[in-house]
Amino acid sequence: MLDVFDLPGGGVLQLAAADETGERVSAAIVPLCGGDLAGGDPVNDPDRAAFDAHLDRLMALVVATIGAADHRGVDEQHFGFRWASRSGVTGLMAVQQSWYDYYPDINIWVRPHADSGFTPTGRFVEWLMSTP
Repeated sequence: MLDVFDLPGGGVLQLAAADETGERVSAAIVPLCGGDLAGGDPVNDPDRAAFDAHLDRLMALVVATIGAADHRGVDEQHFGFRWASRSGVTGLMAVQQSWYDYYPDINIWVRPHADSGFTPTGRFVEWLMSTP
């Protein structure tokens, strides 16, 4: 997988990923931080403000580096977790809060463009994981 992102000022960011046989992989995922709520409620957790602040700092860094997101959203049915994505030449990069591995985390995904285009429905993380 080779995804290319045009950067402000004419620069280019290229991200590539393949498995050990050289086959294209479906996504490259970089977990940046996580929380341990131990069964707690991520909406009312006392550390939620810090979790949101981490995402704000990461999004500001991404915007300063590669430009503003093409799409932004909030998974209201999923703890109000936020996400933003930016399309590149062959794929998209998403920054998101998620809960798909039994704890909340903030991560960056890079994946090829979906065959159906940018059509997330329901939880954004599920769309990222399941859409070819």
